[in-house]
Amino acid sequence: MLQPARDQNEIFAVAPTPTALRLKLLANGYAPLPIEGKRPPFKGWQKKIDANATEIELWERVYPFATNTGILTQPTPTLDIDITNPEAAKVVEALARERFDERGSVLVRTGQAPKRAILLRTDAPFKKITGNVITPSGDTDQKVELLANGQQVVVFGTHPKTGKPYSWFGGDPSSIKHEELPYISEDEAKHFVADAVALLVKDFGYRVPPAGPTETGKTKGHDPASWGGLVDNIGQGHQLHDSLRNLAGKLIASGMDDGAAVNLLRGVMDSSNSPRDDRWQARYDDIPRAVSTAREKIGTQQPSLPNRLLQSSAQFTGSFVPPDPLISGILQRRFIYALTGHTGEARPQSHYCSRRTSRWVVAWAILMSRRACADSRGREPHRCKNALDRPEPANAIRP
Repeated sequence: MLQPARDQNEIFAVAPTPTALRLKLLANGYAPLPIEGKRPPFKGWQKKIDANATEIELWERVYPFATNTGILTQPTPTLDIDITNPEAAKVVEALARERFDERGSVLVRTGQAPKRAILLRTDAPFKKITGNVITPSGDTDQKVELLANGQQVVVFGTHPKTGKPYSWFGGDPSSIKHEELPYISEDEAKHFVADAVALLVKDFGYRVPPAGPTETGKTKGHDPASWGGLVDNIGQGHQLHDSLRNLAGKLIASGMDDGAAVNLLRGVMDSSNSPRDDRWQARYDDIPRAVSTAREKIGTQQPSLPNRLLQSSAQFTGSFVPPDPLISGILQRRFIYALTGHTGEARPQSHYCSRRTSRWVVAWAILMSRRACADSRGREPHRCKNALDRPEPANAIRP
């Protein structure tokens, strides 16, 4: 079969590998990370600010499923416009351009439109700044925030929900150096988030939710009032992301095991009255990650529980207590037994003859039917039938 001739000047674009992208990000002044879905595949990633080329080249082999790539937002604060109203999202982006366009290149990343993110830079890292809002329809899971110290943002790869690649407008971090991004300070970040929320309230009918606890594990699990507020929020489907995150932090800070915390949070969500939509399911599926993140942030070790379902051999045998027999080979101390004799015998005590015993108290309850009693009287006496009539040892204790 004849094949169509190709133009010899035709150029085929070859997508760079994750490693090539990460090395390019490193060269441009960013702190790259391997990402599986939306999360890094290893613990302590929040401090991976100084990864070198050798380490980055290993990631693709060590974490083969982490095909997405992210960057730490500690030096690169990222404006996350988590708004699903297309016009409202555009207005917040326009406000960002108005504030930062003259300071550097405004790079806009889109993963699940109309949501979007804009990269900024700072040399004085600060904590995440969040502006929660309630939509006119009552959705409490939308917000405008500055991802900062302790967070990361995915910059290349495939969005896990849309199944499509992340896209960029105005350039991307593989072609724009970190130093070319607009600079922002903590005070400017706070003012911007406040102004963006005010704009959404004024022009699009959004509302500001009642103030509540916002810092993971802040009260170290000793503030019952805030616990109740978080549980109520989850039960009503309000601010699911933040409420689950904060409650996870409190559970871990109080000393709860990770598995128990996951089960408790899932139980709270299962008992909620909120619609079981995609947003609810996404938060439900994200509970294990929220718990593990809380563990990393709080920095405590999981409690050692001897009764965990899965134990190492050392844990299993570590609590082993050797048997403490009362009658060698038959009875142990601290146990309750029901003893019966062999068929055709009147009483079971004959089996204890000549066995080594310890000091003990025993209550005998001999239950026999009238027929059994009559039968036993007519039988030939057992060679140990008078075992109980023998002289007691000096250390014996009578019941």
